[in-house]
Amino acid sequence: MHKEMVFCVDDEAGVLQALQRELINEPYEVVTATSGAEALARLETQPAAVVISDQRMPGMDGTTFLRKVREQLPDAFRVMLTAYMDLRSLVSSINEGEIHRFLVKPWRLEDLKGAIDEGLERDRLRRKNLELVWQIHMRSRELEELNLTLEQRVIERTRQLEQAYEELVQNEKLSAVGRLAAGVVHEVLNPMTVAVGRIDMTLIDSALPAEDNRSLKIAQEEILRG
Repeated sequence: MHKEMVFCVDDEAGVLQALQRELINEPYEVVTATSGAEALARLETQPAAVVISDQRMPGMDGTTFLRKVREQLPDAFRVMLTAYMDLRSLVSSINEGEIHRFLVKPWRLEDLKGAIDEGLERDRLRRKNLELVWQIHMRSRELEELNLTLEQRVIERTRQLEQAYEELVQNEKLSAVGRLAAGVVHEVLNPMTVAVGRIDMTLIDSALPAEDNRSLKIAQEEILRG
């Protein structure tokens, strides 16, 4: 399970110990560093949802540090702790570090927890929005793949129907030819049957010359053979 992290930076070890002691029972992890440089190095591998920094620190003040945090972790909720700050420093911190909250030392525990809770809730909403965007993206991909599959199925089904129609037309043509052939045979056989019968009657009832009888018999055989 994802455990939320709060990163606290102050050059005074006593202040960091007090922060850890006061936040020890909270449902998030508190990580500390005694300088801005140390904190930036650790934040590369331990990104925090909330970053709390003292303003006056040797080497790198809080305004510079939080400006670098904004560049490195633009979604981190940035809180400044200060014992005193003139208007110029305040404006500089807002412009450079885009500070979300200022707390004056000695801070009230309720104010500190309130600022941390606000930052963590903001991070939860951000992660939830990212998850929703990802789900929408994946759903869109699924719909695109489904549409492609349906299009392919429609194309294949259309091809099958066209093939079946062509086969039906071809079968109908063959059936028509068969019916035509049967009709032709019927029309031909009727006269042939009549002709054969007339030849039989002629051969039986008439006294034709032998040569004519042979000719009729040959004609009869040819008709029957055909």
